[in-house]
Amino acid sequence: LAVGEEEPPLLLLASAERLDQSVVTELKQTLQAHRGDTPVRLTLVTGRRERRYALDDYPVTVSSMLLGELKGIPGISCAR
Repeated sequence: LAVGEEEPPLLLLASAERLDQSVVTELKQTLQAHRGDTPVRLTLVTGRRERRYALDDYPVTVSSMLLGELKGIPGISCAR
């Protein structure tokens, strides 16, 4: 990346119906285990409504390992 260019964010989708404390904890732990410079954005889907959140405290290094771990978290999917 050129100086001044920001890394494109990792986009996550979360199903509100499947989100509980254990899912939130697992997501936090996974993001913390892969700390880096890529910003993370989460879209929370509740029925037909969507709310977007910037997870500024959890930047990551995107890798196949991270994406594989995220796939294993119930209700979480990657848009990128």
